[in-house]
Amino acid sequence: MVLVSTNTVRAIRSELRDREFKKWAAMPQRGIGVKWYKSTPFTNSWVSNKGGLTSSEWTNGIKLSMNLMSNRGTGGRSQGNRLCRNPTCGEKNQIETIPHIRGSCPKSELLRNSAHHKIRSAVASIFRCKGWEVHEEIHCRSQDDEGGEQNRRADIVVIDRTQDRAMIIDPTLRWESNADSLDIDIDREKKSIYEPTVPYFREKYGVTNWEVHGLWFGVRGTASPLLRGFFKRFQIANTTLAELCLTVLRDTLHIIHRHLYS
Repeated sequence: MVLVSTNTVRAIRSELRDREFKKWAAMPQRGIGVKWYKSTPFTNSWVSNKGGLTSSEWTNGIKLSMNLMSNRGTGGRSQGNRLCRNPTCGEKNQIETIPHIRGSCPKSELLRNSAHHKIRSAVASIFRCKGWEVHEEIHCRSQDDEGGEQNRRADIVVIDRTQDRAMIIDPTLRWESNADSLDIDIDREKKSIYEPTVPYFREKYGVTNWEVHGLWFGVRGTASPLLRGFFKRFQIANTTLAELCLTVLRDTLHIIHRHLYS
């Protein structure tokens, strides 16, 4: 018998669902990064309505949520060895995990870049539609601690000249981990890179007030509280965020499929 702390049907279902999610998140391999599915539930709507995914994409999306796709790095599924089928990685004894395929395998580099550029252009278009002055892939310079100059390239620069303010926005697509502050850590990482470029941008565009935002999109279609808060601040609809997350998921599935079957 399963004991619950309430007696209404809706509350019972909610409590049981929460218990099962905690069991899933606690699994050492199958639960890696799944906590981020809970942070923004509306981006998971594809689970119940497919969201425009094909049947095979939907099935693989479910498998992906559990780190359970049929690759060499999955326990019990390797044939011969677990090393990446890409010769360059295999020579370095790199195990063919799904995060490796999506995040660092040279075989997937062009598709990874394409997926990133797609999200960058989509975020830029959102701000263009809101009337901001928008620039993409802008070269800039910063000074390091020793006074030397470093060349950088900002993904998106958006400017509101009527209020003398601007932002440097850097969308980042990375695999979900169990770190509680992953979104905040990535935002801090991007701030440490691009805040030193602010003096350069002030001179270039003649705008005084600048902000830097590192926007992390989970590659399995998840959205963090920090990302959701950014969209809410600029009155960007939840449906738009959900569409972007679904695009990220679809591209991840495409990258993995190309790696495994070509």
